Order: sequence, then structure tokens, then C-alpha cells
Amino acid sequence: MHNQPGVDRDPWQKERTGCMKVFLTGASGYLGSNLVLALSRSPDVAKVICLVRTREKLSFLRGVLPEGTIVQYVVGDLNDPATYRVYLEDADVVVHAAAVRGIEFCESHPDEAEQVNVCGTRKLLEAALQSGAKRILYCSSQAVYGAEDQRPYREDCTPHPDTVYGRTKYRGELIVREARQKGMQFLILRFSRLYGFGIFMREEELPHRFARYAVSGVFLPVYHNGEDVVDLLHIRDAVASIEFFLHPARNHCWNDIYNVGSGNPLSVLSLASLYQELCKKLGLKVPALRTFPSSPGRKPKILGLDVTKLKEAGWTPAVSLEEGIRELLLVYQKAQEQRFPLR
Repeated sequence: MHNQPGVDRDPWQKERTGCMKVFLTGASGYLGSNLVLALSRSPDVAKVICLVRTREKLSFLRGVLPEGTIVQYVVGDLNDPATYRVYLEDADVVVHAAAVRGIEFCESHPDEAEQVNVCGTRKLLEAALQSGAKRILYCSSQAVYGAEDQRPYREDCTPHPDTVYGRTKYRGELIVREARQKGMQFLILRFSRLYGFGIFMREEELPHRFARYAVSGVFLPVYHNGEDVVDLLHIRDAVASIEFFLHPARNHCWNDIYNVGSGNPLSVLSLASLYQELCKKLGLKVPALRTFPSSPGRKPKILGLDVTKLKEAGWTPAVSLEEGIRELLLVYQKAQEQRFPLR
């Protein structure tokens, strides 16, 4: 459609020079939905076909990210390739972001985690191979490493997943790595904990809860004396890392595994203190901290990814933790003032 005289061109609609066709699973998730938005604006992408599990999710997604010449939605089930196989034809890359996630949820729903994270990945890979797809990028997790004392975790550390979620994601990795033996390239990205304002943000995540409590005047609960260590990666950086590896200039990086994290893990106590500091700078009431001790014998959960390999490939995060938290505080403050939910 031509621009009308006197109407400014949408600054996001860059001239498209690429012809990449992407097939994406998990488009209605936190990572997937934000990736759809980014790919729809990328000059390197000609088509993004998004697999969505239910019509309810499709309706919700269309309300946020309408279909157009670039984005197309397909309702289908990972474990029923007949519902989506035809859309895989001639795909340049399959980005597999669909998963049953959440440590606690997977522990209480192990069969569902197995069915989606393992069986669904197997079915997707088989369908992609049959349809002639050239590459598959698998969105994995730091959870595959488990709690072994190998920190910071490097890609060559032996995974010892100690949760249902971690075990199913690692088994998914092993399935995806089979692609190389069958003529398809693979790439595995092990993400640290994602946070940050974006489409379908998960309000139960620790950084989001802290922001909500802070602007509501509620104390910040710091469990286990705040000794647990987290590695937080902003959702925009997670998306940017995928775009980075999809670019033709990174063809040499494929058939490999990369950690994708901030490179700056910190304790939960330090994180809570940062919220206090930023609230003060923003003129907000500084929330109190309330610490709760650990149960006897509990060891702190210390997570942190070694991102040396990622830096050597040429990519580093752009959103600092301070910037990401400041944005969250302002978003929650505005939501509270206008009394609308962040859904």
C-alpha cells in the first residue's frame, strides 16, 4: 500500500531486502510473541508463520499483533504435524519457542511437560525434515544445567538437570541435535531468566512482582535471606539475540550451543536493594525489605551463565538491569494511576 501524501511513513516499516521465511512455535508465549513483533519489523524477513495452540490464544494474539503480509497465524498442535506440516514447506528456519514452562508447573504436570517439550519437539523436527526446512533454532534454558557446582555454567559443562522442566528441555536439545545428522542445521540458545516489559509479560516473575509491590507501597519479600543468585536477561535482549543468529552473517555460528544471559548475575538481596535505589531516584516511596530465613539445610540456588562464547560471536545485551527495572517501575506506576491491568 502506497503512503498517502502528507502522511508520515511508519518508521518501523523498513524497506525489506531479505526473503527469509520463518516458522515459529510458541507465538503466544512471552518470548514468542515479542519475537513475532520484532521479526515483523525486520527487513531481513519476508514471512513469519506462527503456530498457535488454540483459537482462544489466536484471538487474543490477533488483538495485539494483527496478521498482514508478513505475519500469518496457524492453529495447530505440535504433536499433530498434519495441522501445520504444509506451512513448513520451504521454511528457511524453524524457531522452536513453544514449551510447557515453569519449574513448579512442570513438577506438578510432568506428563504435560513430557508431551510438549519432548514429544512435541520430536514431531516438529520430523515434520520439518520431511518438509525440507533448512534450519532449526531451539530456545532452551539454563535449567538444563541443574544445580551442579560448575558455575558460571559454560556450554561445555555436562548438564545435570534436576527438575522436570530442565530434564524435558535437555531431552529436547538432544532431539534437535539429531538434525545435523539428517542434513539440517541446528542452533541451541540456553537463555537465563527472562524479564522486562513486553507483550504477554509474566507478572509472576520476581522482577515484575518486585516492581508491582514497590509502586503499591508493599514491602519487598526477600526469601532465603536473599542469598539466591539470579541471572536476568531483558526480553528485548533475548529477542535481539535470536535475530542476531538468524542473520546470514552468522551462518558460521550454527550447529552449536550458546548461553544467552546478562553476564552479570546478582543476589536477590542485591536485586531488592536496586529497586529501593531506583525508587528513590524516581521520586517513588522507597519500599521496605523484609527478609525471611532459609529452611535448615537448604543451599542457596546460585545461577549464572558464562557468556564468553556469545561475546566472541559478536553479541552482548543492550538493556542494563537498571534500565529494565526503571522501565518496569514506570510502567507499573502508570498502570496503577490509570487502573488498568498489565495483561
